[in-house]
Amino acid sequence: MGRKRLNLIGDRYGGLVVKEEADRKGKARCYLCICDCGEQKIILLKDLRSGNSKSCGCLQKEKARNNALELAGKRFGKLTVVRREGSMGSNATWLCYCDCGGVIQASGVQLKTGTAKSCGCISVPTGEKVQKYIKENLMVDGVYTAILKSKIRNDNNTGIKGVFPVKRKNSIKYRASIGIKNKQYHLGYFDTVEEAAAARRAGEEKYHQPYLE
Repeated sequence: MGRKRLNLIGDRYGGLVVKEEADRKGKARCYLCICDCGEQKIILLKDLRSGNSKSCGCLQKEKARNNALELAGKRFGKLTVVRREGSMGSNATWLCYCDCGGVIQASGVQLKTGTAKSCGCISVPTGEKVQKYIKENLMVDGVYTAILKSKIRNDNNTGIKGVFPVKRKNSIKYRASIGIKNKQYHLGYFDTVEEAAAARRAGEEKYHQPYLE
């Protein structure tokens, strides 16, 4: 008696729901899956069952955005990261305060690899004045208020903070999200950029405004 053939139709794997079996890639079985974001993508059976594929790719993009938020407030050597300033090629750049009182911009790669540890100062500072200034002037209940007032990111092509287009098979949706205290909140997918912008403004009132008053 032969082995029973797997039927994954309707099963969920992370953010993917199996819709139907697709053409094989070589000898590998494949399935057409619908992602929670609405996108459809063909995934290898082995990647579904192993957990290597949990979305159409939107989770990786979201994780990259979240990772950008995670550097704010962290220390690298004598540098304290204040806010994101822009990009250096494909890497985000960050405004950092040095313990000596200096200010520099460094990429996330430079900070994480230890290439950037100070503003270049020679003396060994205590850092107490800088830390006191940051705590008294830039933080409210553990939140860097400068981040909440930061400019629109370079990779944002809608012109609205926290609103990004999501391409689907026959249309484009607009995803609204907002971050606070190193957490990202999904505000929904919308048919128009105006609807997404309204959701973002409501999110700012709820999550950001209490720290700006």
